[in-house]
Amino acid sequence: MNHSKYLNKRIIIIDEAINDTNASIIVEQLINLYEKASTQDIYILIDSPGGAVTSCFAIFDTIRWCKCNINTICLNSSSSLSTLLLSAGTKGKRYAFSGAQITPTLFTTAKKEAIYSSGAEISNKITEKTIELFSNLTHIDYQTMKSACLTEHFLTAKESYSKGFIDSVILDKCFGIKMLQAAKQHTFIKKFDGIWYDNIVKKLESIGIIK
Repeated sequence: MNHSKYLNKRIIIIDEAINDTNASIIVEQLINLYEKASTQDIYILIDSPGGAVTSCFAIFDTIRWCKCNINTICLNSSSSLSTLLLSAGTKGKRYAFSGAQITPTLFTTAKKEAIYSSGAEISNKITEKTIELFSNLTHIDYQTMKSACLTEHFLTAKESYSKGFIDSVILDKCFGIKMLQAAKQHTFIKKFDGIWYDNIVKKLESIGIIK
């Protein structure tokens, strides 16, 4: 779904697997918003399973390049490198709704295949770089983080807060998740998605996260 209407509020939405195509759009959006108003906050709403390594790192590098505050908010779930993007936000401005599930796992148990878009085995250097970045962005030492990244390791929002993946838990389950999942079985999903995100934005505005 096209979420460009939220850009006027400096909001970027990542709600699908990340690939070269959507990553290039997200990078362009980040750069445009930053250059338009370099001192104003940017908000990234995340509900993503991760995606291709190079694509995710392109977004990560752009987030870190921006000098303005980058607020990252996990709505429902973030997995693999989308969790790295969540933790890449400005310290003190990384959030998750209380019902969110967050995991830094880089491999699935079922296939043990890498997160390269090609499906090829992930290189040791990129694995080490990713684990090191996670460790630097959280309260977790390298060896503990390595174990979390290389095995299935699911965290609640509260656990993610205690480990430093995020800085604050929004004490309200991301309302409408079950309705959204049900609606995805129907042709009205595009309209429903818009209503759902409108409500999310209103919620974040009402509690002062989005200003």
